[in-house]
Amino acid sequence: MVTKDTVPRWLRPVEPGYSANCRVEVDPTLCVNENTAQSLGECVKHIEREVTVFVASSYPATLAAEILREEKDNPRVLIRAATAEEVLARYAGALAGGPRVLSRRIEWQEHSAGEMVSDPVAVLWTGEVVFNRGPGGISSPLYALEAAAEAWAFGSALRLHAMMGVCSAQVVCWHCAAPVAAQALEKGDDEFDRLRGYCVSPIRSHEILPVWLPGMILENCLREKVG
Repeated sequence: MVTKDTVPRWLRPVEPGYSANCRVEVDPTLCVNENTAQSLGECVKHIEREVTVFVASSYPATLAAEILREEKDNPRVLIRAATAEEVLARYAGALAGGPRVLSRRIEWQEHSAGEMVSDPVAVLWTGEVVFNRGPGGISSPLYALEAAAEAWAFGSALRLHAMMGVCSAQVVCWHCAAPVAAQALEKGDDEFDRLRGYCVSPIRSHEILPVWLPGMILENCLREKVG
């Protein structure tokens, strides 16, 4: 039986016009000024779900507007970083056929005595956060959508920067043999490590792209380096 508690919040509808009567708050970790906060507030006056993913011209990251009802007579809309899962749900239609497949090919070989195989390239993504202190950094699971990996990296950087001294965030584009892409996405880190251990791996890093972070995080990073 499906109950409201088991339905993801990004699928739960709200009454038309409900959000227009809610006060709007912006997560402080987004580091926005008053003008940007006001502009973002205008974007969420007519949301149709308890969690709505959106992109605004006034802020260079994917955001989510979440309706919170801790106080029955004083609901609010919280604008925060969108999660990777929310972004995947938002763009599920674009992923109906699986990851993007290129016309170029990748050659791979499971073991030295095995046959060299040539397959079309499927494009996969991970997000990464690099620390100033402690372990070097952390990385996300594989995603079929760049925006999901970017959301993971951005949200993780905001959440961890005070504790770990975040220096930067980035997404890594991986070229993967198309026949093994689905299992790499489904089975997670263990499968990724197994495939990377092949004699000639069917999954290889292709490009690293920076993820924008608020100035406050970058300033703290530079301050720690100078100190």
